[in-house]
Amino acid sequence: MTLGLWTQNSGEPRDAKALVFNGGASDVPIATVRVRDKKPTGDESELLEYPLAPNEAQVSIEEASGNMLWAAAVAEFAEILRDSAHSEGAQFDEVRDLALMGMPLDTPSHVESLGLVDSAEALWGTSD
Repeated sequence: MTLGLWTQNSGEPRDAKALVFNGGASDVPIATVRVRDKKPTGDESELLEYPLAPNEAQVSIEEASGNMLWAAAVAEFAEILRDSAHSEGAQFDEVRDLALMGMPLDTPSHVESLGLVDSAEALWGTSD
């Protein structure tokens, strides 16, 4: 298997070993997250790009920021709802654990999000 990364500027695949296994000394991003955003009343979307530098990568879940843990919980929940092969089953407890590790339940949106997880689990009919 060939592991390659596309850099933001060139669009050409690069050898990931040089970026990852050199202790993170490279200033070349190891990944770039690209997201399209469109205002609800807008007609055109805007491309947002977030490069990930080698020194920003986390080795373990314990080192991840609250925002990253919350994002991981949301992504895992989406994979479950899609019935994706990447979700490894409907593990709603794992989604809950990640979300609670990531963000305190001090905002209505976080409470509502966990309520959606509970509702989906009830409708799913499982508690893996």
